[in-house]
Amino acid sequence: PLYVVIDMPGFAALRTWMALLSLVMLGFTARAMARTLGDHAGIALLICPGLVAAAHIAMFAVLPDIAAGMAMTLALLAAYRIALGLAVGARPCWRDLAMLEAALIAALYMRGPMLLTAIVIHAVLGMVALCAGRQRAGNAVRIALGLATFAVLLAPWSMASTQRFGQPIITTTNFPLVIADSFGNPEKTCFGPCGSGYDIWPAWHFAQGRAA
Repeated sequence: PLYVVIDMPGFAALRTWMALLSLVMLGFTARAMARTLGDHAGIALLICPGLVAAAHIAMFAVLPDIAAGMAMTLALLAAYRIALGLAVGARPCWRDLAMLEAALIAALYMRGPMLLTAIVIHAVLGMVALCAGRQRAGNAVRIALGLATFAVLLAPWSMASTQRFGQPIITTTNFPLVIADSFGNPEKTCFGPCGSGYDIWPAWHFAQGRAA
């Protein structure tokens, strides 16, 4: 969104914007953790990342790893609430299902390898729905509808990738550099054409030099 307002923001503005987004996501995730598992869990989430220097560095960088991790944490919390409800005979809450699918697709768009985790979460919830409670079929249908929603949200990215590369592709790694190198204009990727080399490495070295 920053690039919608400012065509070429400076490094200070860009890193400040990314830090603000990361802090907002961290606060939202800690609140969800506290509401689901207790205040001690939310406090632990706020404390533990602060002990890792790389977390502070990543919060200021245009890297999706930290944000994807927090989105997946929100998805796991929603999955935990759904599974806990199923275990006591309650039907999956539509709000928790919506949170689950929104958080999963957000994590997947930021980090493509999250796809396997998303599949496992749906598989586990499906098995729990079929094994617990009297309304097994209805519960399984709700989980299936959530999975279908996830697939619909993923479809635009899959279709764009498949069209771009000419072969079936479900998702990609989603690093900003990979997106620029795969979908951007090669004449502008390195503020002009990148140097010669293999795969994304010319753009990688250029970006590394600019960041330094």
